[in-house]
Amino acid sequence: MTHPRFFVVLLLVVSAGWLSGCSSSADHLDEQISDALDDNTIDVTEADALRVFVGQESKELSKDKKTSALLTPDGKLEESALLAYIKRNRTYRKLAKEGKTPTVNLSGSVASSKPMRLKLYLEASGSMFPYDAPAAMAHSNVPSTMC
Repeated sequence: MTHPRFFVVLLLVVSAGWLSGCSSSADHLDEQISDALDDNTIDVTEADALRVFVGQESKELSKDKKTSALLTPDGKLEESALLAYIKRNRTYRKLAKEGKTPTVNLSGSVASSKPMRLKLYLEASGSMFPYDAPAAMAHSNVPSTMC
């Protein structure tokens, strides 16, 4: 004979596991923002990753009361709403409270860690001199292939 307490305990354990395993797209977005703020800044590449995530999860995010303002009625991302959402993030507020207000760059160019080097090669081959001067072409003994 099984005891009713056994079923109640089993039901509580299963319910607790089921509820703790649930996380919404808004929770994932909050995690992504917090991870991006680890270095006290959100750069363009991290902002692009946030945009991609919002684009992929737009249906779920539009249903959530907390994140529905991120999207316009036609499903596009509202940049000013994304900035406001980032500033409401727990990690952002904690850093701002500590006096380390994070910098958020939602647009601009991606900074490279390596400086760009330009190598320019000029060639002045003697065989090309007759073609450089059109008047010299008529007086030259070089056979012309341009007819």
